[in-house]
Order: sequence, then C-alpha cells, then structure tokens
Amino acid sequence: MLQVFTRELTFAETRFLREDIINLQRQRDRRERVLRLLRAVVLFALLAAICLSPWITSPPIAVIHASLIVVFLLSGACARGMDAEMRGATKQIDAIGVALSQNLATVIHCQASEVAVLESGETARRLYCLQTSPSQLLFLDDDGLGPGFPNTDFTLVRVAGKGGQVVLGASVCEGRVLAPAWAIAMSAGKALALPPDLTVAPGRLQSPEALLAGLRAPPGRHAWRPVYG
Repeated sequence: MLQVFTRELTFAETRFLREDIINLQRQRDRRERVLRLLRAVVLFALLAAICLSPWITSPPIAVIHASLIVVFLLSGACARGMDAEMRGATKQIDAIGVALSQNLATVIHCQASEVAVLESGETARRLYCLQTSPSQLLFLDDDGLGPGFPNTDFTLVRVAGKGGQVVLGASVCEGRVLAPAWAIAMSAGKALALPPDLTVAPGRLQSPEALLAGLRAPPGRHAWRPVYG
C-alpha cells in the first residue's frame, strides 16, 4: 500500500526551518568577514610581489617574492572556495524561504511486504526496492532514513522549496524490520539504469534476474514515475 498526500507544516517543522535560516545566515556572515580578509591578503600579496619584481635577482628578495606568490595563490584558492560556500548558503536560504511561504509538506505512507537492495560500491549508493502491492515496486534511497529501515510500515515526510529542493525530511517506522530477500551489487550490471529516489514502477520481486532485466530497459523506456511532484 502506498498513500501520498500533502498537509500544512507543523509548528515544529516551521520552527526548525526558521532556525535553519538563522543559522545559515550567521554562517554566511562569518564567511563573508573571512572572505574580506582573504581578499585583502590576496591584494597585498599581489601588490607586494609586483613591487619586488625589479629586485628579484637578489636571492633574499627572490625568496620573499616566491613566498608572496605562494600566499597569493593559496589565499585566492581559499577565497574562491569560501565564495562558493556562501553562494550555496544563499541558495539554501532561498529554498527554505520558498518552503515556508508554500507551507506544505508531502507525506508518503507505505506498507511493504518484501524488499530487495541495490548497492553500489563506486558511489556508496544504497537503493531499496520495496513491494508495496502485488504489482507495484517503490524505489527508495536509504540516505537519512534512520534506524528501523527497511520496514513493513513507515511514513516519510518531505518539505520541498525552490526548484523542488528538499529542505526537510523525516521518517517514522511503525512496523517490523524487513530482511532483504536478496541484494544486487550495481556493478554486476554495467548497463543498469538505476531509478531515482522515490519512484514507483509496475513489477514483482520474483528474482534478481527479473529486476535486473527491468533496469536494463533502453533509455526513455523505463516504466518508473515519481511518487510525487
């Protein structure tokens, strides 16, 4: 059984998202102060290196000049990394702001009878394939699911913001832990097209071979579809 519905954000969810915005803004402000300092160091190192260039033939000056170039390069690299982090924080703040304005959470309630596991040693991805009805499979990443999973009865909550970015997720297990019927190493099939997280497709967990055959369908011909969105 698979049920999907939306509801308004709870008080706790709203408070968590608002606190997340405050924390992100504080982190961004701290990074901005450090970034200003790094930019000043970059400028100083560059100007000092240029001024010392006429006397670079002197060994002591050459050492100082080389040191300034190293400082310039390292500070510049740090500044670029911090600038990227600040842009990421701003993007996350915008996404949370949209989620708060939408005031909606998607709830996915699932009851499963069987589960198989797809694992990738290369990407460390672990994908569950759950039998939610006699003719339907649910594909679900295990990232952030918490203890008690996979389970016969569980609920997922997803709050999405700008661009569909998930800004808050939670899971609650209410049944018994399911032991995987079998596991497949993703490297076992080089032509596998792995389903995205939270997608459903018609099928049954009859055998590893049957599941792999479905995952090897030509691009664009896969039967899976998103659970929501």
